[in-house]
Amino acid sequence: MELLKTLTPAETYFIIHKAEMNHKQFLRFTLMDLILKGVLNIVEIEKDNVNYTYVQAGANFNTYTHQPYEESFLRACKFDEGYQTSFKNYITIIMPLTKRYKRQIAQTPHMGGYFYRTWLQRNLTGDYSYTNVGAQTATILSDLLKKANDEYRIEGKDAETKKLLGNNIILLNDFNSNDLMVFNEEMKRKETASTITGGDTGIGWWYFDSGVNNGFDADYGSASDSSGDSGGDGDSGCSGCGGCGGGD
Repeated sequence: MELLKTLTPAETYFIIHKAEMNHKQFLRFTLMDLILKGVLNIVEIEKDNVNYTYVQAGANFNTYTHQPYEESFLRACKFDEGYQTSFKNYITIIMPLTKRYKRQIAQTPHMGGYFYRTWLQRNLTGDYSYTNVGAQTATILSDLLKKANDEYRIEGKDAETKKLLGNNIILLNDFNSNDLMVFNEEMKRKETASTITGGDTGIGWWYFDSGVNNGFDADYGSASDSSGDSGGDGDSGCSGCGGCGGGD
């Protein structure tokens, strides 16, 4: 289906589920998409005989034209200057910077014909309603993904499914990758920390600069969020911070 070639996994899920997408799903779909596109890259770096997972710019970082809801994934840390940041601190930083993901996805130009909002939805509930085109498109995409889920992992079908769905293969129930496992483990750690302590307290951060010092530089800052709205999709935007947080 040609439409899938123009939609990111986050956009596809957003349409199918009438904007019912939580923050963790948004982070997973968008980050995995950027990795598959070669915009970001996850690597392991050994320090003191321990392997740490880092995020860095991918081969296509400098040429990629990003959507507004992807900006914080690329600009919250100084990837364009050759820096790497630990994966756990990267997640800590981008989480408060991406809270307005629903509004930003809905306002993406090619998504404009699928949804509308009443005054009540805009100001109180945060919900979205389908236009006629949106409802029809959601049905088509849902049926397509259901068929793909049924066929995925059947011997000889992987390449065919990938060709059909593109990076929307991320949305399939059985999709897995090493990078996705790293993401799931980090989110589980954060959820556990929030349950035990009432929140993840990693505020300070370290940068690994492979091109300058080949080591660690202290560069402390804050990843606090200062905005929100009653619809649950508030976002302070990219902070343009000078470094990324907390030791490993």
